Amino acid sequence: MSRSGGRGVPVKRNHSLRAVWATIAVLLVISAILLSAALGATGLAFSVPSMLGLVVAFALGERVAFHLPARRGAHTLTVVELAAVVGVALTAPLTYVTGRMLGSLFALVVLRRQRGVRLAFNIANTLLGAAIGAMAISAFGLLELSITEAWPVVLGAVSLEAFALGLPVAFVIRSTDPERSMSEVLRELSVSWVASLSVAAFGIVLLVLAMEVPGLAVVVAGLGLAGILGIRSYSELYLSQQELDGVSTLTSQTATAEGIDDLARAVLASSADLLRSERGVLVIPVEAECVMVVRSVSDHVGAPDTVMPSGAIAGLLDATDALHVVQPGDPAAVVLFGEDNNAPVALAPLIVADRTLGLLALTEPAAPSETYSPSELRLFETLAWHSATAISRVLLEERLRAENEVKASIIRSKDQLIAAVSHELRTPLTGILGFAEMLRDGAMLSTEMSQEITSTIADEALDLSFIVEDLLTAARHELGALSYHCKPHDLARAVERALPSVERRSNQTFWKALSEVAVMCDGPRVRQIVRNLAANAVRYGGADVQVTVAEDGDVGAITVRDNGAGVPGKDSEQVFEPYRSAHEPGTQAGSIGLGLTISREMARAMGGDLTYRRVNGWTEFTLSLPLVGVTETSTLETTAH
Repeated sequence: MSRSGGRGVPVKRNHSLRAVWATIAVLLVISAILLSAALGATGLAFSVPSMLGLVVAFALGERVAFHLPARRGAHTLTVVELAAVVGVALTAPLTYVTGRMLGSLFALVVLRRQRGVRLAFNIANTLLGAAIGAMAISAFGLLELSITEAWPVVLGAVSLEAFALGLPVAFVIRSTDPERSMSEVLRELSVSWVASLSVAAFGIVLLVLAMEVPGLAVVVAGLGLAGILGIRSYSELYLSQQELDGVSTLTSQTATAEGIDDLARAVLASSADLLRSERGVLVIPVEAECVMVVRSVSDHVGAPDTVMPSGAIAGLLDATDALHVVQPGDPAAVVLFGEDNNAPVALAPLIVADRTLGLLALTEPAAPSETYSPSELRLFETLAWHSATAISRVLLEERLRAENEVKASIIRSKDQLIAAVSHELRTPLTGILGFAEMLRDGAMLSTEMSQEITSTIADEALDLSFIVEDLLTAARHELGALSYHCKPHDLARAVERALPSVERRSNQTFWKALSEVAVMCDGPRVRQIVRNLAANAVRYGGADVQVTVAEDGDVGAITVRDNGAGVPGKDSEQVFEPYRSAHEPGTQAGSIGLGLTISREMARAMGGDLTYRRVNGWTEFTLSLPLVGVTETSTLETTAH
């Protein structure tokens, strides 16, 4: 007999229930008309023993339901037709209707635990079937046929019932699930119709034999029972094969998934398909402060969303340590699916080596029953375990990949450092050694030549000191051992102390506009930054270099400007990266590509910043530091980390 199953009567939350309730109302009206006609024709004869027998028969017929060998949830085979054949052939209409309704109601509410609109629809559908059976009983009585002569009437009644009950199911499926084609629905219902007629025909044969040849009836009943058990066993094997195929597909997808996003979508899509869930959620903490949430509705799985975890989600991950089912309205169901969800939710933690990697949640299947069966729960556990293993592997691969990238970056930095240092140290050392050898060998030099050589040695040694200072500063910064002793300083005085060495080395006098500005800073660090900025302007800038000191809001600003070509806009931030410069490496002496990098780090460690911009043909680097009075204390000591 056709029942609400698969993806039929269960109504998606996105569709209106009005069509379903309208169908229920129509079924009740038709049933009332048929029952009135049947009872009016035959009277109100009633047998309590027969009624109780029908209650048991229909309850068992509704309960002994299993899938035909087809895709999970497509349609279901019950044996209520056996009870219908006996009831139509041997009882009065009122007895039949009462026994059938009580037995089916007990099976639907207690044994199959249906609720809501699905229960109302199935009750209305059952009442229509009972009314059709009552009409057949009336016709059977009016024709005054014997039991052996009445089988066409009985078979016709069961056929009409199967057809009449199938049409509302098809209508409801189409109205609540427009994605399914009518041809697909009719194909599934046709299998149910054929199954119902087959069971009814078997019941008629069995009934006739019981009247005429009881011994043969027992044999036929045994063969029929064996056949039903065989079909059920084959159905279970078929569905088990489907489950294995689904797990195999999931294994293949997770093995080839590119990253955690693809893996999460594959896990959720396969799990929802195998367990016939219309809504699902996969939660995976991907960082200490972030959680990835992937959601599905019916056959669609959305792109992963990386969101900040709420306290509810974080608590849910901590509290879920075993597979369990929660009812609609439970805090866990509300957090994952919202307040509009009205289906039970199965939660499975993703655990590997006692570590919870996430949570897989699915709304329970709409049919053939209201809750997952024990075998489906075991399948859910298997999927959760497999998913946890796959997610653990991918997260480990991504972490190893990130660590390898960090190590490769360190190796590249080391190589760049060695190349830059070896080149930049060689140039001044060559000059120093050459002139020192001349002096050691007692070369006859004029006073003017001796002074020039001495000045050159001093300048080259100064270049070496700047290079070593940058190297040591960068190394101490990376180790977190670079200390800053911030106290009030005059920026103009810091600039006046930093620039002479650069001017003397470049034989160039800078244009200056210096105002007294008191800021909180570490004086030696500020002088080091100014020297780096001025040296860069000399190396890479134009002929004119300008240095200004002024207040700018709540900060004091040192701006070093030059009229050189500058840096392309797309590379403006890259000049602050290690070993990057405005020119190709090695084209300018005295630079290893760390000056701007460490200068910005020092500026930010002192509560300020170092920025670059291009204004009206001028290249500007601006060091900004907080004014005295903006900070809360007059002396600040920090350590870079």
